Amino acid sequence: MSDEPTSGSAPAIRCPWCSAELPSAGLAACPTCGATLQGEAEAQVPGVTSIDPLAVLEAARESSRRPRSRLVSWLVGVDAEAAAPTKAAPEAIAPPSLEVRREMLRMQMAAELEALSNEAEALAIEEA
Repeated sequence: MSDEPTSGSAPAIRCPWCSAELPSAGLAACPTCGATLQGEAEAQVPGVTSIDPLAVLEAARESSRRPRSRLVSWLVGVDAEAAAPTKAAPEAIAPPSLEVRREMLRMQMAAELEALSNEAEALAIEEA
C-alpha cells in the first residue's frame, strides 16, 4: 500500500523534527519547533542538539533547595517522608549468603569446564 495521497493535490510538507505542517517548502527554520530546515550542516534544535540554559538553571536551583520542614510540608500538602530520599535497608547491600556464593562458584566452574571441553574438542578436530 502506498503512503502517497490518492487525490491530485500535492502532499503536505512536514517538519522532519516535530512533524508540524509547514506553510512552504523554502523555510529556513520550522515555525513550531525552531529546527533548522535548510542551510547549515549542524542544525540547531533547542533541547535536542543544544542545551536549554533555562533547564540548566532550573536544575541547579532544584539541587540547591533546602528540604522543607515538616510544618511547611504539612501546610503545602507535600508528604515530608515521601519527598525525602529513602535509605536502603542494610540487608539490601549485604554480601550474598553462603548458599548463593556456592551456587555462583558452581556455575563459574561449570562454565570453565564447558570452555575447556570445547577447546579440547577443537584441538582434537584440528589434529585429526
